[in-house]
Amino acid sequence: MAVKLLALDIDGTLLNPRGELTPVTRSAIQEARNQGTLVVLVTGRRFGSARPVVLDLGLDLPLISHNGALTKHVTNLETLLYHPLDLQTARDVIAFGRERGVDFVCCDDPDGLGVMILERISDENSSLHRYLAKYRDSMTIVSGLRNKPAESGVFPPTGISIRARWASARSLA
Repeated sequence: MAVKLLALDIDGTLLNPRGELTPVTRSAIQEARNQGTLVVLVTGRRFGSARPVVLDLGLDLPLISHNGALTKHVTNLETLLYHPLDLQTARDVIAFGRERGVDFVCCDDPDGLGVMILERISDENSSLHRYLAKYRDSMTIVSGLRNKPAESGVFPPTGISIRARWASARSLA
């Protein structure tokens, strides 16, 4: 029986530890496509950082990003599915994280390439600083993230998607 669909993650599956697509990986994906297998990427990454990988591979199926919260076409940016957190849940998660010193990156904008919204980045969170340095054009800094997201004009009142990165996993204990 022929494989009809191949759904692949990006980090740790398609990309090597240096974040590169190797010739062997490219060849394997092309061979699967030549055999009639549809190849789709499914990732925890935000749309804006995953889209270049899809375009580089020449894939023509929608990208499933944000841990399944957003599915959209990479070429025309048509949103097919969008499942943001509801506003109260987002506020509760932000409050919980603040109590533990978590730096939040809230991701939104299902209609464009995506935007990352944050209040602050702690100085000791070097991994988040490195990540955000690659995507400065997609970043907006606001104040009062938890208290006024709907009124700020940055978030839709229907909800937001949240990704949190922290300097230490012990901060969640």
